[in-house]
Amino acid sequence: MVVIAPTPLRAGPEEEAAILATLAVGEIFEALDFAHGKAWGVAGGRPGYVPRDALATKEAR
Repeated sequence: MVVIAPTPLRAGPEEEAAILATLAVGEIFEALDFAHGKAWGVAGGRPGYVPRDALATKEAR
């Protein structure tokens, strides 16, 4: 999947979870699971959670 809006990569699914990085538009996010509006996966070797609506399939770009 690809990031379509700048978004924080968080340590947990909660909005209060620590921000590990900020993902830029166009960055690749390998989504491994989806639940409750969040995606869990890996970006640049860093695992974490992002909002599902900040992602799109590569084909949808």
